Amino acid sequence: MNIRMIFVMTLLMSAFDVLAHSKMVVKSVVDGPGIYSDSGIRGPKFRDQIKEMRKVASQYPDLVRLVEYGESRRRNTLTALLFEPQNTMVTKFAVVTGAIHGNEYMNIVDRLSLALLKSPANVLREYISTGGALLVVPIVNPDGYDRRRRGNSRRVDLNRDWPNSTTPKPAQFEEPETKALADWIDSYLQQHPLTKLDLAMDYHCCVDGMLLKPWGYQKGKYLTQAEDERFEYFIEPMLKYFPKPGKVGTPPDLLYSAQGTTLDYWYAKYGAISLTYEGTRRKEKDYLQYQVLWWEDMLRNL
Repeated sequence: MNIRMIFVMTLLMSAFDVLAHSKMVVKSVVDGPGIYSDSGIRGPKFRDQIKEMRKVASQYPDLVRLVEYGESRRRNTLTALLFEPQNTMVTKFAVVTGAIHGNEYMNIVDRLSLALLKSPANVLREYISTGGALLVVPIVNPDGYDRRRRGNSRRVDLNRDWPNSTTPKPAQFEEPETKALADWIDSYLQQHPLTKLDLAMDYHCCVDGMLLKPWGYQKGKYLTQAEDERFEYFIEPMLKYFPKPGKVGTPPDLLYSAQGTTLDYWYAKYGAISLTYEGTRRKEKDYLQYQVLWWEDMLRNL
C-alpha cells in the first residue's frame, strides 16, 4: 500500500470518527435526562417528579402523604404517594407503578393522583373513607428514567428481578429498587393485618393499549376459570371506557414469555388482581380521562 493510499484511508477513518462522534452528541442531547421516552412523551426530570409529589401531599394532607421507601443504586430517593384513611382501619390496598423500564414513561401514573382527587365522582375519597389505601409510584426506576434507559444504572431490567415461587428456580431480589418497594409493601401489610394487596397495576409502553394478566413466564399456563372471572371485574371497565381497547391475554400468548415480572410476583405472593398495561405510543397523555374512569370502576370493585 503506497503512502497516498494510506493518507486517503487515514482521512476517511477520521471522517467516520467525526461523524460517529457527532451522532453520539446528537443522541445524547435528544436522549438526555428526563427529556423523551420510547413512548414519545416528554417527561420532567426525576427531581421535578418528586417536587410534584410533594406538592400533592402538601395540598391534601388529610388524604395523602409522601413515602420515601429506599434508594436507587445512584442514590436517588425512591418516592411514592400513599393515600390512606386517618381515622379508619385499612382494609383494602392497591398499588399502581410506572417507569419500571426507564424509557417507557407514559405520563399516566404521575398525573393519576391529582386526576382522581379532582374527579367530580369523588371515588378515590370514598375509597379512602371506607378503609382503602392506594400507593402510587410514578417512577420505579429513576436512574434509568433520567437516562432514557430500560434498565437501572447497572443496566439491569428491573422487571425481571421479582421472585416467583411458582417457577422451577425462583429468582432472588438483586436490585435495590425492586427489593425496597417489595419490602415496603410487605411491611405495610404487616402493619395492617386486616388487609392484603388487592390490586396491582404496572404501566408500560408501547403495544397499543394491550392489557396483560398472569401468567407471564410460561406459555400455556393460565388462571383457573374462577380466577379469570375475578379478574374480569377489573378488566371489563377498560373495554367499556377506552375508545380503542387493546387485546387482553397473557404475555406469552400476546408478546413473549418473561420471568421475574411484577405481573406474576404480586399475584403469586398475595393473590392480587395483577395487571400490566402496555400503552399506545405518543397517545397516552391524551387518554388520562379514560384511565380515571377505569380506575374509579376498579376502586369501586375493591
